[in-house]
Order: sequence, then structure tokens, then C-alpha cells
Amino acid sequence: MSTNCQNALKEILCKGTLPKCSTDRRTASYLDYGSACTRLDSCSRLNLDGLNTQSLCRSSGQQYSLSVCVKSSLTSLNSEYCGPLPNDITFPAYVQASLYQRSATIVSLKATFNSQGISTACTNEWIRMACTSTPFCSSDRVKVVSAITRQKCESAISCLPEASRAILAMAWDCNAFPDDNSEKRVMPSNQAYSNRAFTITLSPLLLFVTYILSVMLF
Repeated sequence: MSTNCQNALKEILCKGTLPKCSTDRRTASYLDYGSACTRLDSCSRLNLDGLNTQSLCRSSGQQYSLSVCVKSSLTSLNSEYCGPLPNDITFPAYVQASLYQRSATIVSLKATFNSQGISTACTNEWIRMACTSTPFCSSDRVKVVSAITRQKCESAISCLPEASRAILAMAWDCNAFPDDNSEKRVMPSNQAYSNRAFTITLSPLLLFVTYILSVMLF
């Protein structure tokens, strides 16, 4: 890789891996590294081992609200594998852009696992998690809710072969998800993936970071 391409990639990773949080923790903002993305586009035959630089570059200069909930126009994240979204589910504003890429992510995940010979049971566990891992909002829109627990995440990681486990563990910090014994909130079936969701009461920002990292590798 040329020095110019190395410098462009370094700038993208340094500025685009994580956003800067506002002092009141209401917004998360990325620095502008669009010029580095343009330079990287000119680098031919660049193998980044699955690193999704396109996802990183879409975030350049963007600011995300951590306290606004919106309803998506999508009816399903992936109709083949996930089924329909609940009619009245709402999502934090910061996940909206990635929702539209989720279908391709799930297809890519399944194709990658199939090519690596990962078991059907493990693949299905990951597909189920990918379909429900996007954080959503509580009925009153004041809390971020997760349908994934730390134990579910650890189970999915543990079923992978060692090489794949190391890569996925980089993107999925299972400690960011609530414990099985944490607060549970019953929500109407039209507002949640299931009627037994787990609320994240203390760390919606940590879930934001985990979500951003999880879309980087696919």
C-alpha cells in the first residue's frame, strides 16, 4: 500500500472509528475526514480484510442525536430472514442511516458464515441476533431498549470458530448489553421485537458505540 493510501486509511480510522460526545451526552459528532475517503477511493486492489470503510466514510462530518426517537419507513430489516418490523417500533435517530443497510449486512453475514463452514445452528443464532440487535426506544421514548442481553451475545460469540470469534469480538462488545437479570420492561407487541425487552437504563451511549462498531466489519 502506498504512503498516500496508508495516510488516508490512518486518518479515516483515527477520526471515524468513534464520534466525539457532547458535554451533555445528547449528541455524538464525527470530525470531517471526507478528503481522506476521496483519497482512499483512488487506492486500487486494496484488501482491508472486511473493514467497512464505506460505512465509516458515510459518517464523516455527521452529528447524531442520542435522545431523539423516530419511526422508520422500513417494514422489515430483511424480509427473508427477519420478518416484518412491529408497526409502531421507533429507533434512536442515530441508527436510522444504518437501518437501510441492515438487510445487505444480514445477507453478507449469512454468506460469509456459509463460506467459512460455520454450523447452521450458529449461523441461525447470529442471524436472529442481527435481526434484533438494533437498539430501539421505549414506549415513552425516554430510554434505549435492547432485545439482546450480554449472555445472548456471549453465546453467539462462543459458537464461532476461533478465527471468526476474534474478528466478531472486535465489533461486538457483549458487556455493552444488559445482563439477563437487569430491568425488564413489557412493551406492546407493536412497539418492540418481542414483548419482553431489556432496558438499558444507565448506558445508552455505550450501546451507541457498540452499534457503530458492529456495522464497521460488514
